[in-house]
Amino acid sequence: MPVLALAACVAVPPVVHADPSDNPASDQRPEENAEAHDSGRLDWTADFRLRYEANSRLGEAPGYDRGVIRGRAGADYAINDRIVVSARLVTGDPDNPRTADVEIGDFASDLDISLDRLFARYEHAGARVQGGKFPNPFRTTELVWDGDVNPQGLSGQYALAAGDSFHLQVAGLYFAIDDALSPTRSDMLGGQVGIDWIPGAHWKVSLALAYYDYDIPKIEPGLPGGARGNAVATDGVTYLSDFNLVEQTVSATYLGFGDQWPLQVSADYVVNRGAAVPGDTGYELSVDAGHLDRPGAMKVRYAYSQAETDAVLGLFSNDNIPLPTNYRLHALSFDYALVERVYLGLTHYHFRQKDVVDPSTSLGDWADRTRLNLYFIF
Repeated sequence: MPVLALAACVAVPPVVHADPSDNPASDQRPEENAEAHDSGRLDWTADFRLRYEANSRLGEAPGYDRGVIRGRAGADYAINDRIVVSARLVTGDPDNPRTADVEIGDFASDLDISLDRLFARYEHAGARVQGGKFPNPFRTTELVWDGDVNPQGLSGQYALAAGDSFHLQVAGLYFAIDDALSPTRSDMLGGQVGIDWIPGAHWKVSLALAYYDYDIPKIEPGLPGGARGNAVATDGVTYLSDFNLVEQTVSATYLGFGDQWPLQVSADYVVNRGAAVPGDTGYELSVDAGHLDRPGAMKVRYAYSQAETDAVLGLFSNDNIPLPTNYRLHALSFDYALVERVYLGLTHYHFRQKDVVDPSTSLGDWADRTRLNLYFIF
């Protein structure tokens, strides 16, 4: 697959995440696209999602239904016209970086609330620096980064416009994953270069190239979630592979059908240059149509993706299905704006294990997950 370059976040909407029903309350808006605030101004955002989920049998695990809720509330305070301090409260297990969902079922327990973001941001003349625990600064999809993952450390971005039709951006991230593995630590260095291009009145094109270099000496006890599908060495506490990921994305948006029906075709391709096993690649192809900008508006999406065993780091990859790596996945969604700031979404996942590790199990059979979501944005 040809080498691509990263899309800047200043002109073209981000590449859509694997769970299209999260778009009305996107995990990466509005913070990344926020302009510098007036000094002393306090802005806040919040959303609530109510979900019903039906799951078919997967291997020896029986099928089940469940109810899920999620609540988030964030605030930005402008110290001056260049510096903003931001925080966000979310529901869910604070030890799970990939979701803020809470399963309905234990009436005797109150909900856990934690901070999933707390950071300072400096912006001036096309440059942005963030420190703390902040939104993912990279253009990506949930093939590589789950939308709920908020890196902690330091990030920087610089955007440059060359006329009205061309934008260039570079971005870098130091991700301090875990310091508990003394005397060593787990971290990641990543960078992206990218462009946005408007070749004509009805077209927008976004290209991306990213590199993520992970250094994770041990899986346990410092990291939540364990290996999550990645190959493990015989000692049981280290990954078999290193993770040096090259991610390439491209999207093209056609606006000729009117404001209500933009059409976007996207592709994401990732290869792990540090893999010690043959399963080192993954990709996602998707088509989106529609825009949820007014009551009665709708959006539809189809995506196909597959990831081999060590193509991605399972610790931070998609949490939409029970298989974070080594899967094949079809996803189809429909979203509808009921009234102002209230959205209804239906998503169906059809998936299976890509390479069956144990032929005696039924993990090679196709399984299904269906989600009905009701969103409130305020």
